[in-house]
Amino acid sequence: MRAVVLERAGAPTNLRVADVTAREPGPREIRIAVRACGVCFHDVVVRNGTFRRGVEMPVILGHEVAGTVERLGAEVRGFRVGDLVATTIHSHVCGQCHNCRGGHETSCPERIFLGDAGLNGGYAELVCVDADAAVNVPACIASRDLVLVVVIGLPPYASLRVLDTTANQCEKMFRIVGSGAEAAPCAIRLLRSIRQ
Repeated sequence: MRAVVLERAGAPTNLRVADVTAREPGPREIRIAVRACGVCFHDVVVRNGTFRRGVEMPVILGHEVAGTVERLGAEVRGFRVGDLVATTIHSHVCGQCHNCRGGHETSCPERIFLGDAGLNGGYAELVCVDADAAVNVPACIASRDLVLVVVIGLPPYASLRVLDTTANQCEKMFRIVGSGAEAAPCAIRLLRSIRQ
């Protein structure tokens, strides 16, 4: 597959397009054919060397991924080849530790972030993630808009999913809490479409 690879931190000229071997999904992973991947400030600080914790070079940057399921691991349930999906920032967390159960997956001792470790990131034709790190996206969302769902919609959606909250409860909660104007409507639409 073709990917944008960063061999070492530094200038943007350190990014190069290369052919790399596509990884096969593990038993609980899905492999996604990437349609779009956002450029996040996190990608910039990994590229320029400001952020180093957990980063392993060479690396394929990109964690705001949207695309279609291309292959399923043997133990994956709830997805089909061809499903439209978006990912979280991580490719793996344990889901069982105190941090994961408390909604702080970024502090999981087993965390592996997309675009931080090795040749598995969104600036590629294919990327593998734990099935738990992806969510089905309604077909009514245009592929060019999927990355916006990842950036502004998934964080509040993930919070609401943990709380097992209904869409109507969400609207009331967002009015009280005052979450960002962009995030609330997107999360509510996503929650409604998935729970119907």
